Amino acid sequence: MTTVEDFHLSRRMFCILEGKVIVGPERSPMSHREWFQSMGLDADEAVRDAIRGFADGRGVFFYRGEDFRVDDETERLFRLCLPAIAEAMGLRGDTQVFGGIRKTDTIRWPPKKAYGAVDRLLSPH
Repeated sequence: MTTVEDFHLSRRMFCILEGKVIVGPERSPMSHREWFQSMGLDADEAVRDAIRGFADGRGVFFYRGEDFRVDDETERLFRLCLPAIAEAMGLRGDTQVFGGIRKTDTIRWPPKKAYGAVDRLLSPH
């Protein structure tokens, strides 16, 4: 993989808007911002407020804002929606879950936090 577009094509986007999980098209070259615009949303507002993320060969990532942050509220809302995300995206139980991402010089930015596998997060504690 060499370009941002290659990365976009290798992952599948999702977002949580007003408590509803929306999954993006497969193999889309769009960024989340472009996807939000294509849905007729205020892209700046959606990037700022919606929980968004993607699944790729490494796992499923979620975050919020321009700074790709994860905080207590983002984690809580993501976990509430994880069953719907897992079903809509066909995530396997051993898919790893990551929160936040750190901007680096690479195309695939590393996560800020790791939570373990989907099935562990979905099981009652």
